[in-house]
Amino acid sequence: EKADLISQIKQVADKKAGFSPTAKAFKRDAQQAYGVILLYYKGIGANHSAGMKYLKTAAKSNPTKSFISTYQIGHRAYKGIDQQINLSTAANWMIKSYEAVQERQRKTL
Repeated sequence: EKADLISQIKQVADKKAGFSPTAKAFKRDAQQAYGVILLYYKGIGANHSAGMKYLKTAAKSNPTKSFISTYQIGHRAYKGIDQQINLSTAANWMIKSYEAVQERQRKTL
């Protein structure tokens, strides 16, 4: 069921990752997923500020591997979603997202 899946994502997002790079990556991905879920279900009572906290935590842990978070944070600052429009903040976060995607594409080629 959807509620069970969301609960599992939250558990991973809140879990201590230790020193394992795989566990850290799994946790970071769960933080991004749970953050986006909270942002987009705001209309039915989800806590969007907690969603932003999860996204910022993931982005700060490793911006080059958190391009979902960096893009979301930048996009929301650019559009003024749940905040004042802030082009400086938008550019700061979105450039991190752009650089992460470019790096991933470079490695793929």
